[in-house]
Amino acid sequence: DGPLNDRCGAEFVQKNRLPPTIYGASTAKSTNKKLNVGIMKTPYHYMASLDGDADRIVFHYQKHSDGISNNDWLEFRLLDGDKISVLISSFIQEEIRHLQKIFSSNDDNGGKEGKTNASQVKCGIVQTAYANGSSTSYLKEVA
Repeated sequence: DGPLNDRCGAEFVQKNRLPPTIYGASTAKSTNKKLNVGIMKTPYHYMASLDGDADRIVFHYQKHSDGISNNDWLEFRLLDGDKISVLISSFIQEEIRHLQKIFSSNDDNGGKEGKTNASQVKCGIVQTAYANGSSTSYLKEVA
């Protein structure tokens, strides 16, 4: 009964840089007990929002001034697809570098005779034309 993802979907969160309205300060006071069920007491509340057909996700978190309640929201941080891809690729690149060190110290024949040379392993990111320009620049710098 009502519109899908009304003021809570990925597009709403990303465009407005706001948490879903169910987590907003105005509703948090009246639904405080409902929101804290099963949520660990932490100064940050971590959330995810999907679009209508669940093919896009954004992660977001918010810190509260008193550390544990839903009152007095201080900061809202959004992790959209560009930031998620940078974080994941940074992790994968670090793992590849670690593996390259291991393989290079254990490689007794220089990667020949059927062995894969660890330096041949690469990590790539595919971005659309809509990608954030700063994420593209960052990825080019760290490559």
